[in-house]
Amino acid sequence: MQNEKEKDDDLTAIFQQGFNDGYMLREQMPELAQSLERSLADIHTEYSSAFKDGMNQYDIENDKGLMLDWKMDQDRDHDDFTPDKDADKDRDEIEPEMD
Repeated sequence: MQNEKEKDDDLTAIFQQGFNDGYMLREQMPELAQSLERSLADIHTEYSSAFKDGMNQYDIENDKGLMLDWKMDQDRDHDDFTPDKDADKDRDEIEPEMD
């Protein structure tokens, strides 16, 4: 038989999984997420509640234009980066080349 701590840990893990699944699905496949949200309207489990919360959290962040720094870095196209031709100029002055 599970004690209270184990039950709480299980519920926390279920909630976290549902929240993350909802968030990622809303981000990656918004049409499917919307369909699942309608399907889950009358289902009230820990997972389904967390799933809906995750989708709502994504919407809140997306609506307000909030993007975490790591997400912006992930979405940024790094291929078009052109370093300044004199980027190492100051470094050479500080650290002279040894012959």
